[in-house]
Amino acid sequence: SRLICEYGFFFRSLHSIKVEVHAYNDTARRVYERLGFRLVGRLRGANLLNNRRYDEIIMDLLRSEIELKYVARFKGLESAG
Repeated sequence: SRLICEYGFFFRSLHSIKVEVHAYNDTARRVYERLGFRLVGRLRGANLLNNRRYDEIIMDLLRSEIELKYVARFKGLESAG
C-alpha cells in the first residue's frame, strides 16, 4: 500500500522500491501502477502455471516520484533516525 511505500522512503531512507508481479495478475499490476510504480522490465516466460508460461513483470518506484502524504507529520523524526 501507499503507507508501506512511504514508510520505506521516509523511515528506511530507501531510494527505490521494486516489486515483481506475474503477468496474469492484472489486478496487482493496476494497483502498483496507481501507486506510481513504473515498468522496469520483464522476465519472459519466467513463471510456469498449468503448463503455460507467463512473464514476470518488474516495476519500481523512486523516492523522487512520490509525495509523502501520510508520514509527513513525522518530519521531526527524520533527522533523529
